[in-house]
Amino acid sequence: MPNKKKRSAEDAALYVESLLFGDDPSDSEADVDKYDASDLKGAINKDGSSDEEDFTEEGLSAKEVALSISKSIVSLISSVDGKVLFTCSGTMVDHVGSATWILTSATLVRKCDNDYDAYQEGDVKIEVLLHNKTITEGFLAMCSLQYNIAVVTIEPQFDLPLVKLHDVPVCYSMLCRPVIAVARNFKSKTLLVRCGEMTRERSELDCDELLVCTCPVSKVFIGGLVMDLERRILGITFYDKDTVPFLPIEIAVRCLEHFKNFSIEAGDIICSVDDIVLYSLSQLTSIFLDKMAAAMPTQDKVTVQAEIRRPRDNTKFVAKLNIGIASGEHNNCFNNRWPLQ
Repeated sequence: MPNKKKRSAEDAALYVESLLFGDDPSDSEADVDKYDASDLKGAINKDGSSDEEDFTEEGLSAKEVALSISKSIVSLISSVDGKVLFTCSGTMVDHVGSATWILTSATLVRKCDNDYDAYQEGDVKIEVLLHNKTITEGFLAMCSLQYNIAVVTIEPQFDLPLVKLHDVPVCYSMLCRPVIAVARNFKSKTLLVRCGEMTRERSELDCDELLVCTCPVSKVFIGGLVMDLERRILGITFYDKDTVPFLPIEIAVRCLEHFKNFSIEAGDIICSVDDIVLYSLSQLTSIFLDKMAAAMPTQDKVTVQAEIRRPRDNTKFVAKLNIGIASGEHNNCFNNRWPLQ
């Protein structure tokens, strides 16, 4: 095994302490228990061993990279009817309108009994743990089961840094190099780091675009980031029994851009619904009322396909619109609110 260059023990200890806790001891996470502290201070090597006193250049670089984005890494937990569905990690990547976007895995909202179906917004409760141990409510904004990614929105967190995804190269690199996987644990509330290597192996999952690394992760890392020691973001962590696949960040960015560009915004014009050309607002209202009336017996949501024109850049795109009735209003929505005298 090749020798690694080491700093002096005293200098390295002070360096790591300043990275972890800063100059103000009151800002540290020293109140966590021993297990949590080891997760925060140490990393797990690619061979699965723990090395809390890894003062090699590579070990210190791994910790420094993870801590540079620690305030943007969150943990998410989903539940349906009070039953926990899944816990995974995510990353704050953008502020859009009056919301902060969190990029995570669609596993968060995927139905347990069906790999090809996911819960819709309103059917699933999402809680988001921030780096400061604050828990806030999250809302499902986008879900792509094809690429297994999702966007969860929370109230704007303008005081917290974002992980910028604007300068991502068009083509991703398969160069073998040291990498880390980063996540946050909902229970212990600590930042987790696992070290490994990027390989040229093929993932056994049914997706040719996935890359593979050797970081020994658990399921809590799903939706977290894979990065190299130059602070480049490589992808979104998935999970498999024998390998650690991850989605190249370039693909995730394209999905985010598509979602951002082709989501309905104020000022958009609905040109047609289910191939019916619209000429007036009353016609659109009539179509929606007919759809809602048809859904009344089963109280199901109805999805229609709409052609949208965006005047600000004169683009056209197709969007799916979900039509639903608020809970508790099914029996009253077609009754006269003010009866005739």
